[in-house]
Amino acid sequence: MKKVLKAVLIILLSLTFLVTAFFFGIRVFVLIADKENDKLVEEYENKTIEISDIEKLDNFFTFDDELKTSIKSCKAYFTPTAIIFTSVQCYYGSGKLTVTEDYYNKLLNKYDDLKLMSGFPSRNYLGYFEENIADRADNDFLTFIRNEEYYYSENLSDSEGMLILLSQEKGEIYFFINNF
Repeated sequence: MKKVLKAVLIILLSLTFLVTAFFFGIRVFVLIADKENDKLVEEYENKTIEISDIEKLDNFFTFDDELKTSIKSCKAYFTPTAIIFTSVQCYYGSGKLTVTEDYYNKLLNKYDDLKLMSGFPSRNYLGYFEENIADRADNDFLTFIRNEEYYYSENLSDSEGMLILLSQEKGEIYFFINNF
């Protein structure tokens, strides 16, 4: 009986130790992640980041393989608005992609509802009014949308919250994204 009681006591103490170690490990992880998160928030949150590297651009939004291989250059600006556990959860940004003519022509042929227009698209873009885009987009995007004619299709603007505009200059795509 004493041996059984001793074995049960050892098992209970072992389980208590394991549970305590597990929760202590979680606590340490959260403290470290929180400290790293605070550094990232201080360095990046609500500060605009300029991106001209396609690989870095891939960190902000996903695009299909065909587009990725078609991009010749990019100039984009992103502003993280919420960083949680060292990961950007919310951001907005805009910019210009220069793509191959083949890809550009494929887009022109794929969307039969493309309209040549200038200024801001007539509908409220995903709940955002012209003023909201004007406050958040970079100057190149705003100059383009206000002064140039471009091809626009509601079907081309994607479900991830990206407004996509095709310039009349072959191979130039302008975009605005609000990921929240």
